[in-house]
Amino acid sequence: MMTALSSISQGALLTSLSVESMNKYAKLVGQTITPTYKSFLGASAAMGGMLGSATTVFYQKRLGTIVSTRILSMCVVFFLVLTIIPVHLVFLVFCRALTSTTIASQFMLMPKFINDNTIMKYKTLVQTVFSINLNVGIVVGYLLNLTPYWASTNCFILSSNILTFISTFFIKLKASEKTNVQIADKDLEAAQPTAEQKVEYTVQEIIQQVAVKFPIWRLVIVTITLSAAQLTTGINSILAYASQILASSFPNNSSLGAIVIGVVKIIATISAMPIINRLRRKILLAIGLYGCVVSNFILIFAFKYDISWLQITVVIMFIIFYQIGPGPIVLMLWGEIFPQNFGPKLTSLAFTVNWVVNISVTLVFPLYPQVWTAYCVYFIFTGFFGTVALILLPETFQRTAEEIEKQYIPKINHRTDKA
Repeated sequence: MMTALSSISQGALLTSLSVESMNKYAKLVGQTITPTYKSFLGASAAMGGMLGSATTVFYQKRLGTIVSTRILSMCVVFFLVLTIIPVHLVFLVFCRALTSTTIASQFMLMPKFINDNTIMKYKTLVQTVFSINLNVGIVVGYLLNLTPYWASTNCFILSSNILTFISTFFIKLKASEKTNVQIADKDLEAAQPTAEQKVEYTVQEIIQQVAVKFPIWRLVIVTITLSAAQLTTGINSILAYASQILASSFPNNSSLGAIVIGVVKIIATISAMPIINRLRRKILLAIGLYGCVVSNFILIFAFKYDISWLQITVVIMFIIFYQIGPGPIVLMLWGEIFPQNFGPKLTSLAFTVNWVVNISVTLVFPLYPQVWTAYCVYFIFTGFFGTVALILLPETFQRTAEEIEKQYIPKINHRTDKA
């Protein structure tokens, strides 16, 4: 329940500040939405998300996932109360960034929590449901934006975080986080030769020792490129500016485009569940990423020549590919590929890069002279980052943490003689 509510909150936050919501708030405070305000309001959630992802690692290990989630839930409630009060557009940017900081931190804890505390048999199912709930939150955000009340979506997120706080008191961990850290520390200590031992290495073993450190850099590169590939697809520009992008497809009611996108995301995620349980992660990721690349290429021409039927068709195709690969698979991988000793830091890096790219996408999108020029950028960067990530990524499907780690960390046998 805790992970479900967290993902719903994150999804609702992504769509809580649509163009329509911005106009409602601007009307309440007597201001006009300029392109600059629109850019900063659109990117405010990403700015906060970046900060939240970068700082979570500093307190999560000390406090644990449950205590961290409780504190973050109450912070979200406080910041949302401030957000609901109409003051000024700059105040809204500030409050939204703070809200996103805490929600992103909370959301970042979930993939690893699911991976560590779910039975292997049900892990993929729970991870997929987590992704579905993220999309449910997105649709709820779209629907609440149709109401005449500015505070509708924020009140929904506020309520879900109160429930998240309550749900933390009913969770029993599979193993205490403190014990896991102690075990990891002991294993690391046991792996080091003692001062009383004389260690001699052959040239081959020295090379292997260097190779042990290199895979961590390999994982860092995978983390950065995979995070960048997920967001350079342009998914968040579609979510944030759906009504603007599909205005020509729905001239009578532009909000319908946003609802269609949200519903398609849920249907695509549910439909992808049987596939996710049968195919390897890298295969699904390749299908999804390159499907998004092809979709972006077609969208260049669909928007350049204003072909409305092609726009909506390819956007739906794009979302289907995204929900097969980059959407659910990247979240699963972040909970699976990181070794115990480096897990928190690499997870923090993954989400931070994710939000940095998110800022770039949502901040710059309104400034493109034409929509089709944005898809030229998405086409190039998704293809590049996706290819690099797929080359270096280890396979994780139906494999234990030890089996995954063996793919990129070679086994080293020390030859020791007692002094």
